[in-house]
Amino acid sequence: MQLFFEDLFAYNHYCNQQLVLLFETQITPIAEKALKLFSHTLNAHQIWNHRVAGSQAPFGVWQRHEIKDLKATDLANYQDTQQLLQQLSIVLRRCFFISSITQPTTAPKSLPNSSSKESTP
Repeated sequence: MQLFFEDLFAYNHYCNQQLVLLFETQITPIAEKALKLFSHTLNAHQIWNHRVAGSQAPFGVWQRHEIKDLKATDLANYQDTQQLLQQLSIVLRRCFFISSITQPTTAPKSLPNSSSKESTP
């Protein structure tokens, strides 16, 4: 499952970086709504990272970013997500390991009676 999320967030990061490149190289002015929505997407990603980590996000959900800051914000989101996935993987492995060594082993409900002898005719 971890590989699925790593691939998903790598793809998200790649697409975001391509969009940032388009914003940076665009000759005509970028529509304010496009910048507002992309900023919102980056902010939501960062807010969720902080919620999972148990900390407060530095941005509001609708805070607008300058074009020059988009690349770094997306990269920080991606790196934070990778770190969270790594930490989660470690925690899950510990939980499964502890669970596997602390599960009580129970004897079968009915053991054959070794003291009884088969009768021979």
